[in-house]
Amino acid sequence: EGSFLGFGGVQMMSPGENAIACVKGAPNFVIDACSAWVGNSGSIEHFGAGAKSEALRTIDDLSSQALRVLAVAVRPMPEIPEGMPEWEADAKMAHCCTDLIFLGLVASIDKAREGVRESVQAAHDGNIHVMMITGDYSKTAAAIAKNIGILQSEEDVALDCSVLRPDGHYIGRSEMDALVANACVFARAKPEDKLEIVQSLRRQGRVSAMTGDGVNDAPALKAADIGVAMGIQGTEVAKGASDMILTDDNFVSIVGAVEKGRVIYAGIQKFVAFIMSVHIAEVMQIFGCIVVRIPVMRSPIQILYLILVTDLAPSVALGMEPGQKGIMKDKPRPKDEPILLGWMWRSVVINSIILTAVIMSVYIFGLHYFIGMFNDVEITDQVRREEALGLTLTADGLTKARTTAFISLVWSENVRAYTSRSFDQPVWKDTFANKYMQRAIGIALVAMFLAVLLPGLSHVLELHGIHIGWEGWLAAFVGAVACLILCELYKAGIRLSNHLLEVRHKRKNGPDNSPEME
Repeated sequence: EGSFLGFGGVQMMSPGENAIACVKGAPNFVIDACSAWVGNSGSIEHFGAGAKSEALRTIDDLSSQALRVLAVAVRPMPEIPEGMPEWEADAKMAHCCTDLIFLGLVASIDKAREGVRESVQAAHDGNIHVMMITGDYSKTAAAIAKNIGILQSEEDVALDCSVLRPDGHYIGRSEMDALVANACVFARAKPEDKLEIVQSLRRQGRVSAMTGDGVNDAPALKAADIGVAMGIQGTEVAKGASDMILTDDNFVSIVGAVEKGRVIYAGIQKFVAFIMSVHIAEVMQIFGCIVVRIPVMRSPIQILYLILVTDLAPSVALGMEPGQKGIMKDKPRPKDEPILLGWMWRSVVINSIILTAVIMSVYIFGLHYFIGMFNDVEITDQVRREEALGLTLTADGLTKARTTAFISLVWSENVRAYTSRSFDQPVWKDTFANKYMQRAIGIALVAMFLAVLLPGLSHVLELHGIHIGWEGWLAAFVGAVACLILCELYKAGIRLSNHLLEVRHKRKNGPDNSPEME
């Protein structure tokens, strides 16, 4: 009964033939190994050049519809050679895949997962070059790549990996690099081709992330800057060689991870810029008091309270920013790029100067209003003379001036935390998008009010908010408002400068090339 294909179908085995080899695989390889086929009449016929050409045209037609095509063939044999199960795979293939009888083609479609096309587009927008390396037939690979947006124009190249190894050996490095630099799709790829492609990308100075799931993918995963293994279908060897494991085996997750990484890195930049600006400002304020010879505006314990209590919460909240819209359209940063760029340091320094100038102005107003003198030597002598008489008028006035400056500094740093959410966008854009910032500012304000109003704590910190009157509170508030206005004016200047730079660049180079922010 086993000599017929199907019920009452084509006779496959002649008398004396007791075994049959069933073969399926890449159509071009299988067809090349066939010498006969089941013709239109239903009988076995010679598989000539004309019939093979017709089969290849059918394969091309199906492949161009993004269908994966397999060829199916058989070879009747008198018997299975002795010891064949122990043969090497290549030896088995060489014995079975000769003089095959071509039976037909099987075409299937593996639809792209939901969101893949959008993720590929997001990657392209983010200046990420997406490459597809597959064992599929060239036309199938190209059609799939077009469907999901990897091939978007005539300039995008789909390569058959046979061009990388035309005579069984890989081409030279310079030629390999030229091909890899322009290709988006590599079809009929072998696992070792992945390693060659990764090495080529690294020679070109590119940062590469390679995905894989098999044992043979391990060398390429290890060689890539970021090896990404499949968590569901991946082998333990592939997972061990990787830097990251996809738990859902979904390309969408890779792009999502890139976006999340950019958001986290931007948050770190904002955190560092805020911390540096406020701490540089606090140092400059103390240094300024010494230079202009006025009493130092705060004691060591007040400085410690500012750093650990009022500054800490907003800075942590900045590190948890949700990220600006369009962050995936930014260019990838070089691996050796510092956290803060030159223009960011410029922003840090200028905002430190603004904060210093505002708080120094508030403090000098407090000295003038509550004491009526500025020179530290004169104030110290006056305090000593009053102490000898049992008076504390000047000492109390100095405490009031310091309290006013302390309140204004906390409020100004709270304002600075909001302005630090973006280096160039106005503070009123998505002001309350970060829920953690509202909580952090609330914590900082509560800590400040406890420091200046709570009996016991205010005595230890030498801050007396009850005694500064409405004039002191108003001066502190005006300082915070001035800080907000000046910081926003500086960001408006950045936006204007970038706009003029972009206009000038477009006039010079055309509308499609825009400069990076400086």
